[in-house]
Amino acid sequence: MNIERAHTEKLTRLSNLMLKRLEKEIDPSLEKNLARLIHLLSDIEKSNNFLLLQKAEMAFVSMTKTKPNLELAEMLILDLEDRLSVNVKVGSFLWKSLFTLNSPLSIVLFGIFVTTVIGHIFVFLGYKLLNDLVASLNLQLPLILITVLSAGWGSVLSMATRLTNAESKFYDVNDHRVLFLTGFFKPIIGVIFSIFISALVMSGFIPLNINTDNDKYLFAIIGFLSGFSERFAKDIISKTEKSILSKE
Repeated sequence: MNIERAHTEKLTRLSNLMLKRLEKEIDPSLEKNLARLIHLLSDIEKSNNFLLLQKAEMAFVSMTKTKPNLELAEMLILDLEDRLSVNVKVGSFLWKSLFTLNSPLSIVLFGIFVTTVIGHIFVFLGYKLLNDLVASLNLQLPLILITVLSAGWGSVLSMATRLTNAESKFYDVNDHRVLFLTGFFKPIIGVIFSIFISALVMSGFIPLNINTDNDKYLFAIIGFLSGFSERFAKDIISKTEKSILSKE
């Protein structure tokens, strides 16, 4: 029998049992947990995970037998909520917003959006707060910020152009937090790559003619390419590693 079909049939049987139980009088102590379990059914269906479905059945049996084991049912439901990432007992607004999203694609985009907002705030605050520190290190803060911003924008554009093709693989991920962090850290990785490659250029390790009149455009290009293409950044890092090792 097809696995998905078997999963669907088993889930249907469980939902029918719940429906029959709801037709009878329900002890008030069961109502909350039963409602939580019913709420989980759609997420269990999407997960196509037999183990999660069996845990849901165990929780239902624990609640509805002659002598209900409410403590066991509570533990099973908490475990299901944690694995399906629908536990909304999280203090921050961002996490609550995250768990109200249903589409994996929308969760990844939400992670990108959060990073973009935080990144721009950091850049603008950094320009005011880090001037003295950067000056003491003899660094050019405007070039650093241009590189960082360009890398962030390049990463966002890279994710946006590839998300449609990659959407199907996100449906295999049951944990919303993984999807969120995928979108959240992609621009950060691009920024780190851009800073490293810019350091190679400024140190002269990568021989480029830097004209003070157009250096900001050069570093904007370096930042954008580092964020947009991980292959570009990885190739440069790999060549740098080989060059250093060959000199030892």
